[in-house]
Amino acid sequence: MAIIVEDGSIVPNSNSYTDLVNARVVASVYGLTLPADDTDAETALIIGQKWIKQQESSLQGSRLEAIQSISYPRTPVYLYGFLLDKNTIPSELIDSQVVAAVQQGISGDILASSIGATASSIKKEQLEGVGTIEYYEGGSAETTSANIKLALSLLEPLTESALSTSGGGFCLQRGC
Repeated sequence: MAIIVEDGSIVPNSNSYTDLVNARVVASVYGLTLPADDTDAETALIIGQKWIKQQESSLQGSRLEAIQSISYPRTPVYLYGFLLDKNTIPSELIDSQVVAAVQQGISGDILASSIGATASSIKKEQLEGVGTIEYYEGGSAETTSANIKLALSLLEPLTESALSTSGGGFCLQRGC
C-alpha cells in the first residue's frame, strides 16, 4: 500500500503523517530502525498511524472535518502552552507514529490494545483490602513494550492530560 502523507490540508485517503524517507531519519534519531524492506516499512508506518488513531480519544481538540481519513489536523491543540495553527502536523505526532511503526516492525501486533492484553492476562483479581491479583501462566502485569511506552510519551504533549500541566509544568490557575 502506498503512503499518502497528510500535510495539514486534509489530503484525501491519507494514511501517514510522514513519508518513508523522513520516517527512517526520525527512527535513527531515536536509535531505532524501521524494517529494511520498503514495503514492510511502509506497512508498519501505516499501522503506526492506525495506532495513533486508537489513541484519538485522549487527544486534544477535534478533527477539522468529519470526512478526514486520519486523526490530524485538529483544533484547538495547545503544545507547551501555545495554540497550534489548525493545519499543523506536530513533530511529536510524527515521532510517535514512527516509534510505533518500529514496534510494529518488531512485533507485528501493536493494534492489540496493551490494556486489553494486560486484562486478558489476569486470571483472578480481588479488591476488598486492595490485594490479590493472579495471572494466567505466561501472563504478566507488564505487556507494553519500551517502544510503545516511548510512542505514548511522545504523544503525551498532544493529549488532554497535557492541558492541565501546560507541557509538564505546574497548573497555577484556579480549578485545575
